Amino acid sequence: MRATILSVLLLCSTTFILGVTADAKCDVSGEVGDRVPIDLGYPYTKAEDELVWKRSTVTIIKQKKGKLVTGKEGDVEDNGSLVLHNVTMEQKGEYSAEVFNSGGKQVYSVTKNLCVREKVSKPGKPSFTCSDFSVKLTCSAQGTSSDIVWLKNNKETKKTGTALILKLTEITAADEFSCSISNKIRSAQSDAVKVSCPGLTPERKLFGLDMYIMIAILAGGGGLFLILVGVLVFCCFRRYRQNKNRFRDEEELRLAAVTQQQQQQQKRQEQRHQEQDPYAHPHGQHRHQAPPRGHAPPCPHPQNGDGQTPAPPRSRGKPRSRPPPVPAEDGAEEQPPPRPRPRQSAPRHNR
Repeated sequence: MRATILSVLLLCSTTFILGVTADAKCDVSGEVGDRVPIDLGYPYTKAEDELVWKRSTVTIIKQKKGKLVTGKEGDVEDNGSLVLHNVTMEQKGEYSAEVFNSGGKQVYSVTKNLCVREKVSKPGKPSFTCSDFSVKLTCSAQGTSSDIVWLKNNKETKKTGTALILKLTEITAADEFSCSISNKIRSAQSDAVKVSCPGLTPERKLFGLDMYIMIAILAGGGGLFLILVGVLVFCCFRRYRQNKNRFRDEEELRLAAVTQQQQQQQKRQEQRHQEQDPYAHPHGQHRHQAPPRGHAPPCPHPQNGDGQTPAPPRSRGKPRSRPPPVPAEDGAEEQPPPRPRPRQSAPRHNR
């Protein structure tokens, strides 16, 4: 009796361990109702080789030289892969395959473990229950599973399970919560929900966005605007200085051209005056030249009987000042002074 009980316990424990090991290592995975192919992984020749597929120790497919001996058409593909249609939870487990050549010698064998998961459906929107200091969120998923993960503001948290309990001080009215369920093959996420319990920190928004995000955007935009204004002012000031320097250079060139033109005009006038009066000084002053040969020098003033030159009469009152010379107008030719003529001696009278 004891031996029987020990044998049963050993068999149950072995089955459990094998089941856990097989579930931990899944060579092929599928959901309930899916079409699941199990790849052979060998260059199988349908016309020459013999193929045998087994589930545990039961033969489900036997094909020899292209002819199906055991199984149904469509359960095996041309490359030797096994196909399970509308798979169920009872079909999970180990599947083995053997390939024999035309001489009956085994050339290939493989064993693969199939894991079948329950089909994942999108969970409903979570519900919440408020208390004095906390809130309880419940994921509306079909059945219970340890693969439920909670998300806060669309970011995964370390919280798992169908229920989530949070303190009111940990959340705000702007936070959104959702749950995601996974079966290690695919996952589905529920719609988000906002908790509206008394005592929560009110939602802070500005122009429809979070206040802190909006402040950051406005600060960045303001800084960029100030930089653009500074660049614009610098460009305007630089353009003003360039224009000012250009105007100054043009004015200097214009004055230099006018001065050069006046100097040339003055030189032409002086050359014209020298051509008209060869005895004229270049600066307009006359110089006395010696009379040419063959001409008598100018006669001196008449002398008195004593042989002395009479003194010039004294002027009464203040001497008259000579009027200043009238400057010649531009373009007008200066008249040369008359040449001095010799004075003729007066006729003598007999006493």
